[in-house]
Amino acid sequence: MTERDRRRTGTYHDDWFAERYHRHWEPVLARPAIELVDHLERDGTAPAGGTRILDIGAGTGLLTLELARRWPGTTIVAADPARAMLDIVHERAHAAGIDDGRLELIEGGAEALPIPDATIGLAVSSFVFQLVSDRPTALREAFRVLERGARFGYVTWLAGDRSFAPGLAVDAALGAETDSDWTGGAARVGDVKSVDLAGAELRDAGFVDVRVLVAQLDEPWTIDRYLDYVEGCRNTVAFAGLDAEQTADLRARLRRTLEAVPADAFVQRAAVIHALGRRPGLIPTLPQVTPEATDQRRSP
Repeated sequence: MTERDRRRTGTYHDDWFAERYHRHWEPVLARPAIELVDHLERDGTAPAGGTRILDIGAGTGLLTLELARRWPGTTIVAADPARAMLDIVHERAHAAGIDDGRLELIEGGAEALPIPDATIGLAVSSFVFQLVSDRPTALREAFRVLERGARFGYVTWLAGDRSFAPGLAVDAALGAETDSDWTGGAARVGDVKSVDLAGAELRDAGFVDVRVLVAQLDEPWTIDRYLDYVEGCRNTVAFAGLDAEQTADLRARLRRTLEAVPADAFVQRAAVIHALGRRPGLIPTLPQVTPEATDQRRSP
């Protein structure tokens, strides 16, 4: 298989994709992902020491690291179907000084989490629930692994026009030299169609105290940064197999294309939702029994 073919058929599970996702795409998703944790914290979420927090579809660890930083003493369970992604999570956690004892890495997808029932004190997910083939199943899995009373939140795209002028210009310039779907053709449920549907899906999975909030992603790009993204992640097949001179020529052609795009079109805008819910029930707290109280209860 040639390098061009490998890039054309590459998927989320490939080593090369994990590194490029971390470099080029994670920064775009960072702000709405962090806002998800902010919402949970404002709702009163304050995991105690020893709580296991699950990051579903952890990717390269953006939320995993944020959760570990925000709530010391907790254990973060990073679940992702791609081993290459989890390897980067481990490297980043080590670099951030997060003790290995606070981190569990689990290979598994959102629709079949290899986690026992009712063992998670908080669960989150960032830009994963649009990629699953069956979102109701994935939501029921999140519900299943949560302890009674535990919270869950996810962030994803709200369906709408997400066209981006620089991307359209690049696609027109490259023609057939565009990448295949990096999911490898796997079926995807797609973006959430409406706020009402997001809430209904959570309730159908068993969640209560459901809230769905809409936010706006506004990500500014420069021509240089977008060219790096095009070459390194978005349109790698167009560059596969090129020598240094050919690569420079293609970048120069694409630069001329992008320079013709209005400057104000380099802000990528899209609506996202933060969907929040809680598994019903409270873990009962037994009153502390003092010797005096025990004696009183035993008195006739």
